[in-house]
Amino acid sequence: MAVAFARAGAAKLFLFSREEETLATTRDLAGKVNLDCRIFTYSLNLGKANDANGKLDVLINNAGSLEEWKPINDSDPLEWWQTYEVNMRGVYLATKACLPIMLNQSDLGLKWMQQVPEALHQYMLDTPELSAAVCVYLTTSEADYLRGRYVSSNWDLVALQERKNEILEKNLFKLVLAV
Repeated sequence: MAVAFARAGAAKLFLFSREEETLATTRDLAGKVNLDCRIFTYSLNLGKANDANGKLDVLINNAGSLEEWKPINDSDPLEWWQTYEVNMRGVYLATKACLPIMLNQSDLGLKWMQQVPEALHQYMLDTPELSAAVCVYLTTSEADYLRGRYVSSNWDLVALQERKNEILEKNLFKLVLAV
């Protein structure tokens, strides 16, 4: 994700992770594709996001966890809770820490993108680079017509753009709960 945003011309990246080694590797990779990008790394301290002294255009909550799939009676409640903590509470805490920065901006734009947990990656045919590139596209104003809609990273984005009017007129790709 960070490499894709660096390649797209991001001026600053703030990277947060539980693992220092992952942070260093990601910082180095992103720095190689955009020498002008200022990259800040923080180990588990979203509160330092306020150090940005500026705007925060994109927050990507890319952490995820999924316990081994097994019948409930064979499952470990602590593993199940860890999945909930990372996938729900983690997103909440990251958003809560960064939202004050974003709310001070006049051009606030929130977009929610869901990733697939690592345990399911073995079933995926697409590359992480494709997912990252789609995330970069979805943060642009060109993709505003897709807000609130389901989009898969393996769809042809040029074809979607060509169908923009139809998507908006027919309200396509939205999940609706009807009673």
